[in-house]
Amino acid sequence: MGEQLVLRVIEIFSELLETATEKRQSLGVCKLLYSIAGSAHHRLLQICSPKLVQILDQYLSAESDELRTVSAKVFITLFQRQTEKTFVDPILNNSFLTKLKTLTIDKNDVEAERLIITLKFMMQQAPGLRIEDRMLTLCDIEGKKGPFTIAQAKIIKALASSFAAKVFTKKFYFSVMLALQEELRAKEIDSEERIQYVLMAFAEIIANIPMHEAMQVNDEIERFLLDCTKLKRPGFFLDMIAHYCKYTNTNIEKLAESYLDSVLVYINSSD
Repeated sequence: MGEQLVLRVIEIFSELLETATEKRQSLGVCKLLYSIAGSAHHRLLQICSPKLVQILDQYLSAESDELRTVSAKVFITLFQRQTEKTFVDPILNNSFLTKLKTLTIDKNDVEAERLIITLKFMMQQAPGLRIEDRMLTLCDIEGKKGPFTIAQAKIIKALASSFAAKVFTKKFYFSVMLALQEELRAKEIDSEERIQYVLMAFAEIIANIPMHEAMQVNDEIERFLLDCTKLKRPGFFLDMIAHYCKYTNTNIEKLAESYLDSVLVYINSSD
């Protein structure tokens, strides 16, 4: 009886959200749903979780920061209380990766960026959930059969700061960088738009590798320059090195002249 009552309450809240005309109304309902997610006993949580996810999914990319935050907290709570891969991973796939693919196709960059901000928030708030590892796995890092989609490349770029420090020490993270490099080295480029997102994901990883790995990073940069020179893709190197120099926390003073020389070679390029 109690379970049916709670489910009916959730249904009423869902109807209220559909008819809400002010942000404060929607926020109030979302906070009540957050309370249910945190207080429901395990069996009830298992029963009502699908409905909570269905109701709050739309707010993960909402324009309101407050609505996004509360909704993200509900998802975090559900994941923390039901950590099974069979529960968490399908939700991450549908609510983030699949939705991001749709937003990308629709050219809805603003909402896509809000969704990525929510994903980063969840990673920061609940590091124990290892959301970055789950999302990378969903991006088909292991057993990759085809090129990364724009959505996958965006996800990898968004996650880069969370794993870049372990690229040279953890095989799984190193394989992420390798997979990106392989696409950038491909003889044929299927889509200039898509490959640019792949390039920026690679550049973001390189830029976030910490200072104590500076020599290994420089080796990767020099190798990438050779690849770009061989494949006659100077734009790839120029975009990557520009991103790296702008965002890295590594002191590159000693290498700046070398990087500048590599760039100046193309100053009169027709490309």
